[in-house]
Amino acid sequence: MTNLPATLSTLKAEISVLTDKLAPSNEAHVAEAIKSLLSSGLSLPSALSPDMAPAVYAFALKGISGSALKRVVAKIIRGEYEIHRAFIPNAPEFAILARAEDAPMVEDLARARAIFNAKSEATPRHTHAQGFNDLRITHRLRAEELQRAGFVFLRECKSHETFNNLTKKRELPTGAVHLWAIDEVWAPQAGQVSQSQEAA
Repeated sequence: MTNLPATLSTLKAEISVLTDKLAPSNEAHVAEAIKSLLSSGLSLPSALSPDMAPAVYAFALKGISGSALKRVVAKIIRGEYEIHRAFIPNAPEFAILARAEDAPMVEDLARARAIFNAKSEATPRHTHAQGFNDLRITHRLRAEELQRAGFVFLRECKSHETFNNLTKKRELPTGAVHLWAIDEVWAPQAGQVSQSQEAA
């Protein structure tokens, strides 16, 4: 059986890591990037004054991650872009380069969120007014707890009414637990049902 809580936990961790990596840059990040490029021997575009540069680049790079800025700076200094290598790219060009660096992680984050939403919001067989999806997770965790306590999976049971009828007819062992959100009945190992009861 798929361990849905573990899968959701892994996806949440992935989403958290990607969200942190995509944290927007601030003016200090931008100023540091420009300073690094100037220190490497590049010049600002001739039409842009040094006093205005930080504000202009900060505006263009708003929402782009600090990690993307660092990668762009490193690639410019190493000559990995097909651009004029005597000048720092102007603000729009710099923003295009930085967005391209963020793009794979943005796609990964969107994919992880879509998978997480699909798994946590999957339509179950039955509806429940108080949030069935959460109860499915809760009951799966409960099944794992019962298994650790020595219970065994006994049978599928798709309604609480069926479970009650089986209990009244004594066709389930004492202590049987119906996890109705996942359609499962668990029972202590000591209470095994006969083959005829299992076939009922």
